[in-house]
Amino acid sequence: MDRLKLTALPFDRFQRLQRVAEMLRAIQGRVSLKQANIVADIGGRDGQLVDFLDTEHTLLVADRHLIAARPACLYIKADGNHLPLADDSIWFSVSLDTLEHIGEPRRLAFIQEFYRVTSQVGVLTFPQAAALNDRLEELLFQLSKHVQGFEDLFLKEHRQRGLPDFASLLPKCPGKWEFFGAHNSFLWFLMMVIKRLFSSYGHDVFFDDLSRELDVVYNHYLSGFDNAPPHYRTFAVLYKSAAPQGIFSDIFSSTAVNKPFDKQHFAQFVSAFAMTAVKSEAKHISRMAKLMHRYESHFGDFNRMIREKDHVIGNLIEDTKRLNQIIADFNDVNNSRFARIKGIVLENQSLSAKISELEQMLKNREKRLQRYEFFLRPLRWIYKKFKKTKQ
Repeated sequence: MDRLKLTALPFDRFQRLQRVAEMLRAIQGRVSLKQANIVADIGGRDGQLVDFLDTEHTLLVADRHLIAARPACLYIKADGNHLPLADDSIWFSVSLDTLEHIGEPRRLAFIQEFYRVTSQVGVLTFPQAAALNDRLEELLFQLSKHVQGFEDLFLKEHRQRGLPDFASLLPKCPGKWEFFGAHNSFLWFLMMVIKRLFSSYGHDVFFDDLSRELDVVYNHYLSGFDNAPPHYRTFAVLYKSAAPQGIFSDIFSSTAVNKPFDKQHFAQFVSAFAMTAVKSEAKHISRMAKLMHRYESHFGDFNRMIREKDHVIGNLIEDTKRLNQIIADFNDVNNSRFARIKGIVLENQSLSAKISELEQMLKNREKRLQRYEFFLRPLRWIYKKFKKTKQ
């Protein structure tokens, strides 16, 4: 990845990664490497450090919460206190701003495990415990809570667990250690305040771009002045085996890094940031103009769709009226048919009643005929006798 893209990283992250890459180049060729050029980043999460390394190095990332985002890295899911690595298996180990997120009782075990897997040089970075740093973090925490409406989880964790005091741990730590101060506390606080104020506008495109451009300008113009005391961050360097002690002094104490930051430099920084702000504003205006043109086009399409929908709705209303009329006519026909059917049913009921009366009359006639037949029998016999007598 080219340097221009790297400078767009958040300034505090760029500083840590850039400084570790400089340290790695300083030690290159000055130690005998028994292992392959594997660099381990304990707690490195997404492996961003690989973008700062030379191509001959392979980055191994060990973290409990992995974000496996880069194919060039090797990833293992592991706790920093229990690494699945052999003793002295990593020639250059780093752990960047991880120690302050570990509870005080487990910090010494983390350092001992870090020492165990390192064969040559190890680098631990962390915000150092100091009254000034504690006060600045407390102010930043309260500001973040006020302007953003929620608590900053990292700063909250710093407050709960306390910033690392390596001096109290040093007597119990194995190996030889050297300490370098880095990143001016006031510059760190100033940048953090500005970025928090930008973020208070939510996910506004303009302020997101401006915050990113602020990181770019800072990494270009102020990273070289950011080693002046008071220091916010400590680089603790572990020297193991035959690694020469003191090889990083030039990186942290050279005039190129610790030169005074005077009014001229401040004016350059403000001018560069102002130009960046103007460019961001122009970019934002251009983006807004394109969006307005796109919205106008979409608005015209939307009006045309509304007119078409109104026409369709009008046709649908007419069809609904016709359908209602058909339903009304159908209901009238059904009512008429129902009335006729009801009349037929009544007529059937009347006919059934008449048929029942006729059947009853027939039954009565049959009974009378049977009675008549009873009386006619003796008369027929007398008639036959009389007829015979007469003859």
